[in-house]
Formats: sequence, C-alpha cells, structure tokens
Amino acid sequence: MLKPLSLRYALEFLALLLIAWPSVGLAQPPISVTNLEDGQTLRYPVALIRGELPGVAAADLTVTNESSQRDTRTLGGIVHKGRFKALAELVPGRNELVLRAGECELPLVLNYEPQTNPYIVRIIYHTDSSGETAYQTPLEDDPQDYAAKLDTAMKLMQTFTAEQMNAAGFGRITFNLELDDDGKVKVHVAKGEHPAEHYYAMGDVPWFEHLRSALGERFSTDIGMNVIIPAYTRYDPETKKVRGHTALGGGAQAVFGSGMLYTWPSGLADVIGAFQDARPIDCSKSLNDTAGRNTFWGAAATNIGATLHELGHALGLFHCRDPLGIMTRGFDCFGRFFTFADPPSGVNRDPREFTDEQIARWAPVSIAALKPLRWFDLDAKEYKPCDGPRLLMDDASGRMMIESGHGLRFVGFDRGVTTMRYQAHNGEAEPPNRLEFDYDDLRKTVNGDKMRVRAIDDQGYIIMSDVQLHDRPTPAAKPDATQKATAE
Repeated sequence: MLKPLSLRYALEFLALLLIAWPSVGLAQPPISVTNLEDGQTLRYPVALIRGELPGVAAADLTVTNESSQRDTRTLGGIVHKGRFKALAELVPGRNELVLRAGECELPLVLNYEPQTNPYIVRIIYHTDSSGETAYQTPLEDDPQDYAAKLDTAMKLMQTFTAEQMNAAGFGRITFNLELDDDGKVKVHVAKGEHPAEHYYAMGDVPWFEHLRSALGERFSTDIGMNVIIPAYTRYDPETKKVRGHTALGGGAQAVFGSGMLYTWPSGLADVIGAFQDARPIDCSKSLNDTAGRNTFWGAAATNIGATLHELGHALGLFHCRDPLGIMTRGFDCFGRFFTFADPPSGVNRDPREFTDEQIARWAPVSIAALKPLRWFDLDAKEYKPCDGPRLLMDDASGRMMIESGHGLRFVGFDRGVTTMRYQAHNGEAEPPNRLEFDYDDLRKTVNGDKMRVRAIDDQGYIIMSDVQLHDRPTPAAKPDATQKATAE
C-alpha cells in the first residue's frame, strides 16, 4: 500500500511544478509572426508577413486567405534557416488567414480597410499612335500580361513603403492606389498622338515634358501622381542602343521604360520566383539593365526599384546619401525585401545571404519628406486654406527664415539633385511656425552659395525654391582723424 506524501515533500513537489510551468507556458509556437499582430488592421491590400519557424523542418510555407475567393487565395512564402517571408492579398473587411508549414498551422486575422484618400498614385501604360500594347521580350511564350505585371509591381511598392514607414515609427501609412472591384490596380492605357519613331527622336527631357502636356488633361496631377510606362521601348541588338527608354521623375510624374518588363512578376504568386530567377539575360536580344547581375532576378529588382525611385522624385524627393536608399542605387536591392539571399549572378557565383541592414530602404531623409505629404493621409480630410510656407532672405543679417502659419514639418537643403541637410518635425503635435538658418552654416552644409530649399507644412503645402546666398554687406568704415583732416 502506497503511503501519502509528507507535507514537506508535497510542498517541494509543488515548488518544482511552479518553477517548470513558466518555461512550458512560454514555449515558442511552431509558427510565429514577428511583424504583425492578430486582429491588426491594414489600409492597403497586400500584407507582407514575416516570422519564424523554430523546430519546423518544413522547407515550404503557404498562406491561405479563407475569406477570399480570388486566385490569390493561397500564396507560397519563402523559408530560410528558420525564418520566412510571405505575401497575402486581403479583401475588404475581416480576413481569416491560415499559415501552414509541414503539419503545423497558425491562424492569423487581418482586417483590410481601404483608404479613402483621394490623392492617389496612378499607373499609365503609354502606347504610340498604333495603340500597340506589346512590350519587347526575348521569350517566345511571353503572355504579354503588362497589366498584371504593373498591378503586382505597384502593390509591392505600396507594401514596401508601408513597412518602411512603420519601421520609422509612423505606422503603416502609404500612398493610395486606384483599385477596381476585383482588387486589381487600374492600369490606364493611353494612346499617344505620334508613332514610336517620333518619340525616339525626342530627347529625354522634351519627351518627358511632352507626356506631361499630352496626358495632363486626362490624368490631372492636382490629386494624382502619374507613373508612366511606355510600351514602345525597344532595344536594338545591332547598335546596342535602347530607344524609348528613360528614367525621369519630378512634378507629380514619373517615366520609366518597359525594356525589361518581361522579367517582372505577373502576379503575387510569382513575386518570390521572379526575385529568385537566376536565368541569364540574353544580351543579343535584350536590354541588360541589371546592375551587372545579368540575370532575370537582377532585372526585376533593379527595374521595379528604379520605378519606385522615379515615383519618389515625382513625390518631391531628391537623392539621398544612403547607399541602400531607394533614392540612390539602393533600389537595385529592392527584391531583397521579399527574399533572404541573392541567387547566383554576374556579381556572385554562389547564392549570397544578406542581413536586414543590407536591404533596400527609404532613407530617413526620404521618410521625413514623405510623411507630411497629402498622399500619405490614409483618409479624406479637409485642408485649411493657406498660401503655404514662405521663404525670407535677410542678406544684411545673413539669415534665412522659413515660415508657415500651419507649422513646418520638413525643411530640406539640396545641392544639385542630392539632399545635403534636412530638419523634420513630424513627431510633434505642434510643429514650429518659423525656422531660421545662418548663411555661413548653410554654405558649409552644401559646399557653396547655390542650393535648393524645400519646405512642407502641416497641411501638405510645399514650396521648392532655388536660392543663392549673398555676402553680408560690409559696414562703412568710420574715418579716422587723418582721413577727416584730409577730407576737410
């Protein structure tokens, strides 16, 4: 017959249970999401889900949106050394997602509330006067699905921007896209007035300005940013030149050629594959805009990233000095945001892993200038009337003053096309109405007298002005006794 435990032993056994219980209760689940919370609300349709798979041997992960009947209902993710990244397309309202890896499952609820902001980024596919929409491609079975490629790319840019703004502490704010009832980005096909040869004969800047004039009435830039992709970009393998291609942005318009559109993903299910596609570019048939990587994945990363770069210019950004910033050649690394390693290429014979610090990003100066723009208000709002910021120069005192009755959110000083210095007040409830800067200090900042000054106030009004600093007037010297006597 078993004897009952003594009180002493019973208490010791209970203590051991209490010590062991927390470690059991806090054991990490097989699948964990690290960047989103269950029940979180997003204001854009494509969620990037990052997380970990501790102890799960599965090499694959899928995300199924059980609230969706679209062809993107189930999307595959990418798994690398116990971490994963995956995309999920959301439908308006409640989205019940299920993440699956091997035999493990994790439910995740995300709510999608579409933006009501009327300030939108629109995508325009520009043809010549023939109306031909086919882009150049070396692929015999290319589906010529330009609309699907542009839909996917614009959503990736929107999601990338939301995650970057959140990492900066501003929440997942991002620009608004025009979507149809099926959740697809509206791709506007605009037929040009002239044959392709006419556009080829123009210089880049005259062509850019012609597009602004030709499309401005139909696609107003009062509340729209126009991203224009010309369908008639063509590479000539004999001359090794590309025609109908440019990379320009500014004044609410961005233009980027379609020469490598064939490498872009044709849907969200193709994103990871496109950024991992190590097929070599056939330079005898195609443009090779890949930053030396000479591969399909290099082309997709560079060209989508460069389009976002030009959109940044359209939004009023200038180049930054962060080598991984979108507003420098950091856009070449855009694909890294959705993967874990660069596939083999012309610059790396073997796959190359990278850290989170080696991924393309919006640099702090870019984020600071984007945050106060009306394009980053998630909902429609009434703006207070105002003349916007004012720039005042006082050569006598050697001081520059910038004022706004609504308060100043961002001030930047640019040399050429690069921002050399900025000051931001985006985290303050009441930003300053006046900021002053010393001429000599500004000269050191931009290394010269000429600069561009940009200021954005709390209502999203922006001024941009080229200025030249002047030397302070030299005070008249007081005559000494000898001079006075001579004068008399």
